[in-house]
Amino acid sequence: MRSTRDTMKTRASPDDVHLHLLKDITCEPIFILGLHRSGTSILYKMLGNTGHFNTVQAYHILKYDELLTNHLNHRDQQAYQEIDDLFRAKGITNRRIDQLPISADFAQEYVYLFEQKKYGNTMSTDTVPLFSNLCRKIHLISDNNKPILFKNPYDFPNFLFIKRMFPTAKFIFIHRDPLDVISSTMRAWQTLYTKRNPYTALFSPRYKQATANPLVFYGIKTWYCSRLAPGFYGVLHRAQKATTYYLDNIDKLPPGDHVSISYEALCREPSDTMRHVLTFLNVESTQDFSDYIKPRRLQFTPEVEKRKSYILREMQRYFKYLQDTFP
Repeated sequence: MRSTRDTMKTRASPDDVHLHLLKDITCEPIFILGLHRSGTSILYKMLGNTGHFNTVQAYHILKYDELLTNHLNHRDQQAYQEIDDLFRAKGITNRRIDQLPISADFAQEYVYLFEQKKYGNTMSTDTVPLFSNLCRKIHLISDNNKPILFKNPYDFPNFLFIKRMFPTAKFIFIHRDPLDVISSTMRAWQTLYTKRNPYTALFSPRYKQATANPLVFYGIKTWYCSRLAPGFYGVLHRAQKATTYYLDNIDKLPPGDHVSISYEALCREPSDTMRHVLTFLNVESTQDFSDYIKPRRLQFTPEVEKRKSYILREMQRYFKYLQDTFP
């Protein structure tokens, strides 16, 4: 008996008859990677707004199966409008977890395409063909030769595999104080499971399914939002595991294929930090980025405030790396 996943993979789509157009298109992706809530979204937005890059947009995820068809039939703008109308109909104006405004051209994570096709959250041998087609579709319909930016925090501890699959890939790593990262991550989970988020439900079938089941929704809410919030330890463990992978493997990437910045430097000196990134990407720019982001200090969630010394101890090696690299 065929599984739901197999059906999803083999079901005909409008673009199937046009896939031959992708045959000779090469993909040289640029990945923005870091822990969840480390600043990947704002960096993605800032780089995308330079005009020197293509990005994965909400449109590309929600209309993936008809991107080529829409482009060839000159109905791209109509399809964009359909998504904007859908957002308005659902009352969606921002992501809620960070208040970034939403539209059909909002720079989005490719993980949601993996989710919608019933795969996992990371690049794998299963998802490489899907990702490659996404990359080539965007390249074709964009009608330009600009490189494409991608982001997916789940792939932060997966960059060596990505490099094997895409030898020409380049990486921009962004780092942030783990106390802020874990606190912001807990706050994001609490926002998502205190009240159902229609934006996330639109992109993530897993989230939609979880929040549609009252028992599951209550269980996750208890895990992250209760007074004890045991989900804190899962968040910390994932952060510790990902940063250990980074520290153990970053030297295995060719030096010319990656650059690292800190979220704090991006907030403090946005234009200088962005010029550093753009120079790495061989882009000259005198753009002023000072209006995009400002230094701020968030109040820690109670779980993090109570366990600061524990986090410092568990992630001591990464804290030292940050202090030595971004004094």
